[in-house]
Amino acid sequence: MRPVATEITVQNMLPNGGTPVDGDSLAAGDYYVDTNARTGVVDVKLPELLLLHVTAGGAAVTVTVGPGNYPPALASGQGPIEVVVPAGESAIVGPFESGRVQSEHVNVGTPAEPEIVHSPVMVGLDATATVAAFRFPRQT
Repeated sequence: MRPVATEITVQNMLPNGGTPVDGDSLAAGDYYVDTNARTGVVDVKLPELLLLHVTAGGAAVTVTVGPGNYPPALASGQGPIEVVVPAGESAIVGPFESGRVQSEHVNVGTPAEPEIVHSPVMVGLDATATVAAFRFPRQT
């Protein structure tokens, strides 16, 4: 059985410097981004520090960021965020408001082999695209 969702690797942006856009080529499907900043002192779950760089291939791609289910996600009733990236073009999607998109936890494994991810942002693609996820530094 295949997992319900696949992780998009997050790159930490470099303060006062450049960060290369090393995206992954992803097929249409369901993905998640782990928003846990893991500061070493405390786990910080902040979708506000996250953005996606999406490049569409030969066809336009709709990027759908699902509404959250975590109790502070008070704005989740606004529904998913949908951004259309035209064929051959790039777009920045995010940063995201935790009050709209933060989830408490999601099983990204199978029922037989559950794998729980805490505080993810769920992302759906309806076509192949190259996606890079970035986390802003909180301080320089």
